[in-house]
Amino acid sequence: MTGSTTALLSSTGDRMQLRYAFKLGRGFTGLHPFAGFQVIERCPSDLQRALSTALGFIAPKLGARRFSVKAQDLGATEESHSKPKGVVWFWGNADDGRLGVPLSRTELDRDFGAGRRCTRPEALENLPSSIKRVALGAAHSIVLLENGDAYSFGLGSEGQLGLPPEALVPRAPLQSLLTAWLHQQQHQQQQVGFSRWPWRWMRWSRWTPLAVRWAPQQQPHLSDVAAGAAHSVWVSSDGHVYTCGRGTHGQLGHVSTGRSARGIASVPKTIERPLLVEALARSNVHAVQAVCGDQFTLIRAADGSVYGSGSIEYGQLGLGHPATVDQTLSGPGGQRFVGTFRRLRALHGEPVAKLFAGFNAAGAILKKSGELVVWGKFSDRIFWEPTPLPSIRGRVQKVAFGFNHVLVLVELAPDGLRRRMVYSWGSNENGCLGLGYGTQASHAVQSPQPIEAFMDAQSDASIIDIAAGYRTSYAIRVGIQNSHVDLYSWGSGLCGALGLGDRMVPDAGAGTIDFWEPVHVFRASPADGAEFANSTFHIVSGFQHAALYSTRVSEVA
Repeated sequence: MTGSTTALLSSTGDRMQLRYAFKLGRGFTGLHPFAGFQVIERCPSDLQRALSTALGFIAPKLGARRFSVKAQDLGATEESHSKPKGVVWFWGNADDGRLGVPLSRTELDRDFGAGRRCTRPEALENLPSSIKRVALGAAHSIVLLENGDAYSFGLGSEGQLGLPPEALVPRAPLQSLLTAWLHQQQHQQQQVGFSRWPWRWMRWSRWTPLAVRWAPQQQPHLSDVAAGAAHSVWVSSDGHVYTCGRGTHGQLGHVSTGRSARGIASVPKTIERPLLVEALARSNVHAVQAVCGDQFTLIRAADGSVYGSGSIEYGQLGLGHPATVDQTLSGPGGQRFVGTFRRLRALHGEPVAKLFAGFNAAGAILKKSGELVVWGKFSDRIFWEPTPLPSIRGRVQKVAFGFNHVLVLVELAPDGLRRRMVYSWGSNENGCLGLGYGTQASHAVQSPQPIEAFMDAQSDASIIDIAAGYRTSYAIRVGIQNSHVDLYSWGSGLCGALGLGDRMVPDAGAGTIDFWEPVHVFRASPADGAEFANSTFHIVSGFQHAALYSTRVSEVA
């Protein structure tokens, strides 16, 4: 290794900074979650990258002092940060910084002996504006603010955060560093970059929220965001769609329609920064909503039409059986996909009012009839095209797709919010359907069933939102005139995903952390009655983490 290395040590209060400055090579800057250590490396060699990674695992042993979200971490200006307004409550799996909360407010995940978790809701504070939307992926999170800015954090190994590489920090086992170096020697002729072998296997993360920025003079005002397993979608107020992250199954919509010299379509494996979907822009599609599944993306346009790109192996795009879809491609594992956005035409001639998506399934509420149609994989059933669900009574308000189960929130009477109920169906593993521990335990439920715990005729409370994750489910109930907000959860408690702390269910098996019926998590009451009354509350879920947040009534879409 050539060039000189300088270590700089400084202290401000109880915060220490350790800087390694290498004079040669491409720069990397990242804020590591432990003890506020900031590692800055400029290194052309694998050894120097290994030093940075090693520091990330040594830092915890040095003892963490305090970790807080600061204005410079958010990418906010001093003026916008002077009056923080946005607060989100996160809980569940805390690995890779996906909760955005200080490390000191997480704990070791005793169920697995490694990793971090928050078993109770923790507030991510000091966001510079009121919140408009929160989107959660498998291991990353996006917060969209009213001012049109978006902040991302969590796992970013495949570009799903939309942040530059220098904003992330690597995490990899020390014992694997030598293996990585040996692999590098075997691939000397291969161009190695942030998302290429041998470093792409590392877990690159962002532990504090950072604003997602476009090139100068090209920053869009964002109106919607969505997160898939490892990709993200950004919708601007002028109707343009941008995507980034993993693209192996065409979920980004950037697959070239032409063929290479070898007769193979160009499929980008990863895109690190938000990239305009030119095909939609050329077709004058004005997007207003985006939703994501594991390996697919759906877009709702202003006229109610729907466009999809990505995997069609289980009917995720509603285009029909893969054998009947033209110009499909084969992705990893032989899964069929389409790489450019195609219009979904089997919607009974009606425009769509709302779109929803889950791991391998999706649904829509039709604008005129209010009917719910679904498509994709539901436990052991597959709907290749949009299919109505006539067995649900009432007007559908929202659909929440989990890994293998579905929740539907309906309103039974047009005269009010006080007569709502929740249906569930699909796989009942770990009790995620909320139907009780009995005859339905661990079995698939083929048709929507009402959750009895929410069928009481309370006059002072109403279910207003639902969410579903990996064998987990959630619901929010609010009191009259927003006097209070109650959070309920049920299903698998692994990784603290239910937010219930260490509570157990003794009659459901020794040592279990499953809850087969809705359990009350906590109640929030307003500190400022007027502001509380003018807000509406939302619950969202990722794979094993969830978030509760509020938006102003005027901002509800």
